[in-house]
Amino acid sequence: MRTKPSSSPNFKTLADGLTRDLSVVTSKVEGFFAAAERGGVYAVAQCARTVSESGCADCLAVAYANVNGCPPDSDGRAYDAGCFMRYSSADFFGKYQTVDLEALLASLGGSSSKGAIIGGVAGGVGGLLLLALVLFLWRRKHRKLNPDRRGNILGATELRGPMNFRYKDLKSATKNFSDETKLGEGGFGDVYKGVLKNGNVVAVKKLAIAQASRAKADFQSEVRLISNVHHRNLVRLLGCSSRGADLLLVYEYMANSSLDKFLFGERRGRLSWKQRFDVIVGTARGLAYLHQEFHVCVIHRDIKSSNILLDDDFQPKIADFGLARLLPGDQSHLSTKFAGTLYADNLIFTCLVIHINVLLMCILLFVVAFLLEFHMIIFLRF
Repeated sequence: MRTKPSSSPNFKTLADGLTRDLSVVTSKVEGFFAAAERGGVYAVAQCARTVSESGCADCLAVAYANVNGCPPDSDGRAYDAGCFMRYSSADFFGKYQTVDLEALLASLGGSSSKGAIIGGVAGGVGGLLLLALVLFLWRRKHRKLNPDRRGNILGATELRGPMNFRYKDLKSATKNFSDETKLGEGGFGDVYKGVLKNGNVVAVKKLAIAQASRAKADFQSEVRLISNVHHRNLVRLLGCSSRGADLLLVYEYMANSSLDKFLFGERRGRLSWKQRFDVIVGTARGLAYLHQEFHVCVIHRDIKSSNILLDDDFQPKIADFGLARLLPGDQSHLSTKFAGTLYADNLIFTCLVIHINVLLMCILLFVVAFLLEFHMIIFLRF
C-alpha cells in the first residue's frame, strides 16, 4: 500500500542513506536487530536469528535494493526470506531501541573487533565488562516487562513462524462460517471474511482436505514454508489453525477482492490501463520471487484472475501459492511430486506459461469469461 510523499525536500536522500547504513551494520549487531533515526527519518532492519551473519548481510542487501524504490513515499517496507526493513517519517519504535549508527559505522571502518561493535551499539561506553553487565541486566528486565517487543515493531511480519489461532475464535470471527461472510470458493476450499476480537479483518480459508494424520503433517510443513514468504505482490499468511474440525489458514484481507471481478463481474471495465499494467508487472514480480528468489522454488500451478487479489491501491497480490501438495492427486492439475521443490520438469513450466498467457489475454483484450477456463482443458488433455 503506497503512502503520501513526504513534504521534506531531503527525505529521499535521508531515507536512502539511513536504510543503506542499516543494511551494512545490522548483521554485525547482536540479535541482528537495529533501529535508528536521522533527520526526521526512522528506520529499522532485522534478520531472523536462524540465519548466519553473511546470510543476514546478503538478505538485507536485497531488502535495501527493494525499499530503495519507495522514497519519496513517507513509508516503505521490504521483506525477504529471513529479513525485514522499514523506514517512515513517523516514529514507530521506542528511543531505547536505537543504536548509535555513526559509532557503528566508524568501528566497522577502523576495527572489526567484537568489542568495537558492541561499544558502538551502546553509544561508546568504554568498559566491555561493565557494558556486558548492563546489557545482561537490561535484557533480563526488558524481557519480563515486554517479551513481545520485536513482534510489536514487526507485527505480522515477525519471522518466528505463523501465529496459531484457536479454532473457536476463527469460527466466531466468521459467524460460524456462514454464507453471509463467505468471500468465495475454489479448489483449495472456501474463503470467509472474519473480524477478530481486536477488530482486525482477515480472510479465513477452510481447506478442503481430510483430517488424516498425514494431511496434518503436510499442512504444518507447508504452513511453515508459506509463512516465511514475504513479498509485496504475494498475499501474506498471518496464521493457521489445525486443532479444530477443519484445517484453517488466516490471510491478510483484500478489500477489492479478486481480479476476475473487474474482468468479468459487475465491475468489469473499471480498471484503467495504468492499473492493468501494474497488475501484470506486479504478478510477474511475485512469480519471479517464488521461482527464483525464495530459498525454495515454489511453482504456482493455478495462476488465474481469481487467484490475483487487489489491495486498496489496486496493486496485485498472488494467492493460493504453496498449497498444491495439500491436495489429493486427483484434485491437482499435475502430479504433486514436483510442487514446491527445487526441480520441476518442462511440462510444469509449459503449463505455467499457458496460465500466464491466458491471464494476459483476459487483462489486455477483455476476452469472454470462458477463456479463463481454457487452460483447465489443456491440463486435462496433458
